[in-house]
Amino acid sequence: MQKTWFVLTLLLCCALTLSAVGCGSEASSSTVIVQTTSPTSLSSRWIDAHAHLDPGASVDGLSGADLLVSRMDEAGIDKVVLWNLRGISVSADVAEAYRSYADRIIPFRGDDGLDVNDPASLDLIAADLDTGIFRGLGEIVTRHGNRETYIPVDHPVMLGLFQLAAEHGIPVCVHMDTTSLSESEPADEEEWLAGFERALDQCSSTTFIWTHCGIGPSPDVVRRMLDRHPNLYGDLSARNPVWANMREVSPELLSIDTPEWIDLLNDRPSRFLFGTDAYGDVTYAGYPDIVAWFEERIVPQLSRKAAEAITRGNAERLILFPAGT
Repeated sequence: MQKTWFVLTLLLCCALTLSAVGCGSEASSSTVIVQTTSPTSLSSRWIDAHAHLDPGASVDGLSGADLLVSRMDEAGIDKVVLWNLRGISVSADVAEAYRSYADRIIPFRGDDGLDVNDPASLDLIAADLDTGIFRGLGEIVTRHGNRETYIPVDHPVMLGLFQLAAEHGIPVCVHMDTTSLSESEPADEEEWLAGFERALDQCSSTTFIWTHCGIGPSPDVVRRMLDRHPNLYGDLSARNPVWANMREVSPELLSIDTPEWIDLLNDRPSRFLFGTDAYGDVTYAGYPDIVAWFEERIVPQLSRKAAEAITRGNAERLILFPAGT
């Protein structure tokens, strides 16, 4: 009799367990799991090394720097390197935003006012750098495939600008693509990169940050450039499908979620900086999603050393606390 009750009890327990499991599975299929966008997996909050000030961007009653900082809070980002947006804002606007958020914004002096046909235009930029407000130069656009801007990186006025950065002990962020949308001036990757290398050599005391690591170069080309030039670094802004879809750009052209890119990031962790390239309503509003993609897709594939360096350490070393300051 005791044996019979034992068997019945055991069968009842199994039935209850299976029922509970079934209920649990059904609940899981109908429950929405909300993933956090705050990058809390690393020991320090991140620094975004590439964003533009867009005073006209407006979402949920917030605009401009107020909107951007609110999205940084949502994403768990500590600080942002901020510069002007061509045709929309100027460096004076960036300085004003910095005064409102001095603990969150790292202001850069843009290329507004620069005229490559007038070397004297460098005096205006030098005067702004002398104020001590700006922590770098950027984004200095030379070759930009999407905007049909084609200025040789080693143009004499550009070289003078890069020398200004060295004299003030600040980095310069350069946009230099190897793609072109212009039929009148098709891309010549070999020659364009050669011009970039001449600038890197002639301005060897200047710290260069290659925005987006260029649009077009393969990971092997980027690796070669970094190995040849110890004063060259790369930011990873815009290089993700979330940003690409927001800006209606081919994700395949920009994504770094490939074995070749991941190997490069792990092999050269001191040479890359995280960035978003946020500007406009869409990317300001979607800012947390850009950060979340990098945390969920890229960070797990990096060594802890690489992840810490790319998301904060390199920006601190090159921008916030450069050697000699």
